[in-house]
Amino acid sequence: ASEDDFPRILDPYFPDWSNGQPGEFKNFTRDINLNATVIVTPAQFTTVKWYIDDVEVAEGLTIDTPLLAGEYMLKVVATTTKGKETSRMGRVVVRPCDGDPSPANGIADRQVVPGAKARLHGSYMDKVTKIAFGDTEVPVTFVDKGEESYIEYIVPANLALGTYKLRLFTSDGTVYGGGKIVVSDQAPEIEENILWEGHHYVSWELPDGDANKTFNLISK
Repeated sequence: ASEDDFPRILDPYFPDWSNGQPGEFKNFTRDINLNATVIVTPAQFTTVKWYIDDVEVAEGLTIDTPLLAGEYMLKVVATTTKGKETSRMGRVVVRPCDGDPSPANGIADRQVVPGAKARLHGSYMDKVTKIAFGDTEVPVTFVDKGEESYIEYIVPANLALGTYKLRLFTSDGTVYGGGKIVVSDQAPEIEENILWEGHHYVSWELPDGDANKTFNLISK
C-alpha cells in the first residue's frame, strides 16, 4: 500500500449501526481502562486519532485511558499523509462498580430546570456530598426514604440549557460518573399511571376482614 491509497481500518471490528446509532463497542466496569489497538493501512503513511464525545483523547494505534461510569461515543479517525480519511464509531458503556454511587435514569431526575429544586434517586446516594454539571459544582442533601431515598439540590439558575455530563463527589474527594443530565427550560412531562379509580362503600360497623371496611383495594 502506498500513501496514495485510501486508508482502511482493518481491526478491531466495530458493530453495525442500529436505529441511527452506532453499535456497542465496549462494555466494562469503571475500574478497567478503555483499551484498544487498531490496525490500519497504509500503515506507514497513516495517523490515527481517538475521540471520546468529540474530544481528542489519544493519538497513535493504541488507546488506554480510564473513564468514569457512563456512556460515551468513541470515534477513531485514520488520516493519510495525502489527507485521505476514514473513521469508525462505537458506543462505550462504563458500568459502576459494586458500592459506587449510581444515579437512576428516570426522566424526572434527568431533565431539570435552572433555579428549580431537583432530586436524584439511585443506589448508595448517601455517599454523595455534591454533584457537578460540567465544571459547575452544586451541594446536595441526602433524603432518607428507604428504597426511595434520593439527594436533593437546587439547579444553578445561571446554567445554560443543554446536556451535561454529571459527576458525583463523596466526602473523601472521590469522583464518580453519573451519566448525562439535561438542563431544559421546562420540566419533563411525567405520565401518570392510574392504579384504580371509582367508588367504594366503606362501613366501620362491618367485621374485620370485610372488604368494605378497608381502603386497601389496590394490589401490585
